[in-house]
Amino acid sequence: MRIDAIKKIEQTELIAGLLSVLFIPINKQMVVVFMLLWLVTALFNFSWALKSGFKIDFLKKEFLAFAVLADFYLLHVIGMFYSKNLEYGFFDLEIKMSLFIVPLLIFVRSDFYADKLILFFKSLTLGIVFSFFINLSFAYLAYIEDGSRLNFYYSKLSSQIHPTYMALYVSLALLGMIYYNKKHQLFANKKLSLFVKIFVFVILVTYLFLLSSKAGIIAFSVALVMYVAMRLIKRLKLITVIIISIFLLVLPFLIVSKIPNVNMRFKEISMVFKNPEKSNIDSEYGSLVRMAIIKAGWELSVDNLPWGVGTGDVKDAIIDYHQQNGSERFPSNYLNAHNQFAQSTIALGVLGILFLSLFFVFGFVFAYRQKKLLLFVFMIMLFIHFLFESMFETQAGVVFIVLFYSLMLADERNLINSNPHLKK
Repeated sequence: MRIDAIKKIEQTELIAGLLSVLFIPINKQMVVVFMLLWLVTALFNFSWALKSGFKIDFLKKEFLAFAVLADFYLLHVIGMFYSKNLEYGFFDLEIKMSLFIVPLLIFVRSDFYADKLILFFKSLTLGIVFSFFINLSFAYLAYIEDGSRLNFYYSKLSSQIHPTYMALYVSLALLGMIYYNKKHQLFANKKLSLFVKIFVFVILVTYLFLLSSKAGIIAFSVALVMYVAMRLIKRLKLITVIIISIFLLVLPFLIVSKIPNVNMRFKEISMVFKNPEKSNIDSEYGSLVRMAIIKAGWELSVDNLPWGVGTGDVKDAIIDYHQQNGSERFPSNYLNAHNQFAQSTIALGVLGILFLSLFFVFGFVFAYRQKKLLLFVFMIMLFIHFLFESMFETQAGVVFIVLFYSLMLADERNLINSNPHLKK
């Protein structure tokens, strides 16, 4: 096959990947279409590389970090052997399939993706901006109809994607803009480029707070503090870094206090700490419901050790638990464990939480050793989100997390190479 034909197929692979990311915040169906195109072209390019003499180096230091998610998926396959609800189990395997395919494919194509991360960040940012204006338009139309300002907050402003997932997308895009700020100019005109960057940054910050996701705002605040602290720790005095970090940690919550609808959601958290005994699945307050679900998840985890209930029986186990505890609401409103650690433990027992923990161990260790700052703060955000949501139970979570995790592992850029002040 001619070289120019191979290059065109590689371009198609890249464009399909970028379009997959572009549509993640916009439309789930389009993500599936472009992910399939990306998969086919990537497999073709990989097979052609093998014919051309390419050899896979499984001894690469990052291989375990890639492979842990594929192993986690295979564990779910094993969990099917002792599941009763095979229909839900196969559905779950379908949702989680990216855990197996994406990391391994990007690993064997890591040379190709070594310098492409910035393109995927641009695609994500553009997709979020489109999503913001699309959802804002629908919110405004709803506001004209019923006059309620609630149309501009939380799930009303993120109709297709759960606000917590969208908040994760926005948070990573914001950190990406900060990280790549001085590395790339959008236009030849510097002033125009700066104006567009500021405009987009303001949109993303506005979107993050209007989404009103408690986990999202907390995760972004912690990740931002860690990012800034790690950037400045060798350039400024420790006390200065601490003061800046405290200010950045407090600032988002000062903003929250000025937005009544968002502030009300955060006040519910204090209600949980003051009255934990009132946590109930049928409560009218979301935070009390969330706490009740998380507590139930951990009780179910312990009750079903060491192997869990199986991949297909998690949903049934959770519903049965709440039925037995007298819930009137839960059977008709399926909710997962709202904690990925509990969710994986209920399904797969000790091995489930072990492999999920290894995902974070390998991610953090590799990020620290290779000084991949974006990966490090991404893992921080994921850890916080996993405490409040079962992020691997929907395609919106799986595809996004696995793609960016794998791309960051493959990326050649790191903190030392990108920051001359830290070169010693």
